Formats: sequence, C-alpha cells, structure tokens
Amino acid sequence: MRRNNIIFLLAVLLSFGLTYGAYIWYMDSLARGPHSIAVLSENNSNQLRLRIHDKPDFMKICGQFADMDKAQLEAWLQKPDRELNEVSFALHYLANRYLSLDSFETGLFYLKTSAELYLNPFSYLKMGQIYTETKDKIQEMFPNQNISIEQDLLKAYTYMRTAFALGETSMHYQGDNYIFNFVNRYWEGTMASWQEAQKKSQLNMETELESIEKTLTAQQEAYMKLYNLKAVKK
Repeated sequence: MRRNNIIFLLAVLLSFGLTYGAYIWYMDSLARGPHSIAVLSENNSNQLRLRIHDKPDFMKICGQFADMDKAQLEAWLQKPDRELNEVSFALHYLANRYLSLDSFETGLFYLKTSAELYLNPFSYLKMGQIYTETKDKIQEMFPNQNISIEQDLLKAYTYMRTAFALGETSMHYQGDNYIFNFVNRYWEGTMASWQEAQKKSQLNMETELESIEKTLTAQQEAYMKLYNLKAVKK
C-alpha cells in the first residue's frame, strides 16, 4: 500500500511538472509571437510579455526606424521576438508615417497607442504639439485629410509634461539620455507655442495645471513598472 502511494505521488508530481513545463512553453511562445499590429495595439501593461532590454540603445532604435517607410515598419512589427522598447518606438514612427502620408486619424491612433500603452515620451510630446494648435492650423499641417479633433490646451499640457517627466525617468533609470535630450530639444519651442495659445484663449487654468503636475509621479512609477526598472537606493 505504501509503495502504491509513493508511485501515485510520483505520478502526480510528474504530471504537474509536465503541465507546468507546458505552461511555461506556452507563455514563452506567446511572448515571442509573431503578433499582429492590432494585437500589439492592445498590449496593455505588456500582457503579451514581450521581452525587455535592461539597457536599451535608444539612438540605435530610433535610427533604425527613422529610415523605414510605412510598409517596412508594419513588416518589422509583425515579426517574432519583438522587444518592448522597440515596439514602442516602431509604433511611434508608424504613427508619423500615417500622419504625413495617408491618414491623420490612423496616425493619431498609433500615437495614442504608443503613448498610453507603451508610455512613449516622443508620442506624448507629438500629441502635445498637435493639441496645442487650433483645428484650422492642424488642417494646414496635414492638408487633404479629415481632421476631427479640436484644440485642447489642458490635454496638450498633460501630454507635454508627461513627455518631459518620462524622459527624465528614462535618463535616470535606463542609463540613456537620448530620450530626455530629444524631448528637451523641442521643449522650449513647444511650451512657448502652448503659452501663446493659452493667452489667446484667455482661460484661467491655474488650478487644472496644478492638478496635472500631481499626476506625473504616478506616470513615472507606471513607466518604471512597465519596463522593469529598479529605483536606485540612496
């Protein structure tokens, strides 16, 4: 009887081991993909478990995608074994291709996806620039396209400040200042445009702007969690 119990226990453990191993294999296969762009555009909190580089080279990443056209970016995104930071910027550059060539609405969708799901500072900055402008000005920027959005200075300020805060987080915890330097390069001009638009609107947004500033720490913490970044011990 004791021997049978031992054999039964070993069988259970073996079955559990095989089941767990199959689960790990399945999850690894899920992470490797390939994934469609539609699936990558729904990757909330990296539920696809895309791999993450500890020290991404953002200059190399952006240089790679800057030379790709829309079709090349779409093909790259749908290959297996994509990395989270790279997908974030591939979606950002894909958004820019749509904005300049085909569809403002599709481009804006990919900008929001890159920003809100992948917390991409470049995409936040771009959206801040767009929402700073009036609808007529946006139409001039993207002629022959259907523009449905309106100027939204509070939304623009939120996006711009988020871009700067996340750029700082990347610089401090990813060991790469490329993102921060890029955002900082356009910060003064972007903020000057926003301040001019704010004066023209004659809206008092002091209370709302203070509330926006209080949300930035949470965004930085979300960025660190998404990209598995560790706080430096003091």
